[in-house]
Amino acid sequence: MGSFPTLTGTRIAIRSSNLSGRCGYSAPMRATTLLFGLLPFMLHAQHCAFDHYSIIVVRPHVEGDTNVVEGLRIVLLDENNLPATATGTPFHLFQRNTERPQQWMHPSTWRRNGKRQFPFAEDNYILVVPNHFHMDNYRVLVLDERPGTNGPRYRYQLLHLHPTHCKPLCGHYNDEVYRTGPGEFPLNVAYISLFER
Repeated sequence: MGSFPTLTGTRIAIRSSNLSGRCGYSAPMRATTLLFGLLPFMLHAQHCAFDHYSIIVVRPHVEGDTNVVEGLRIVLLDENNLPATATGTPFHLFQRNTERPQQWMHPSTWRRNGKRQFPFAEDNYILVVPNHFHMDNYRVLVLDERPGTNGPRYRYQLLHLHPTHCKPLCGHYNDEVYRTGPGEFPLNVAYISLFER
């Protein structure tokens, strides 16, 4: 029988098990576990592009005619008759639903919707606002500031809004018809009659 070889080299310190003393995972491991645990809730938290936004739809027309008057300046005013803002961001100028979107959606979506931003709003003027706007305190001002002398000019009109004029966009923004559930008010387009100066 031979002799066993002698092991030489670095001495290994044997530590006690990780179960004794401080027990648990390291901080990065806890953070990673928490992230994966909350991931399903975070993915479901915002379920559409227009979460927390509503739309106001107005249809200015000449008295006795239902066609929309083009080229008007329509402004949302707050309780002090100033252009509406939300946390310093202006939310006051309406635009035609048929105009190329300046925000909110990609131009390809606009083209796919038949060159309408929101199909249910047809060719009306629209304004997307945060949900926390209380419509009881807001008004719509319609101004005819079109240049030139061709055609009639209209007097300004001021309309006090009602909460039913503001409808949530989430779940409806691609609808051809704005569908509501039981007990909900249908889309209430604000019809504004215009009179010549």
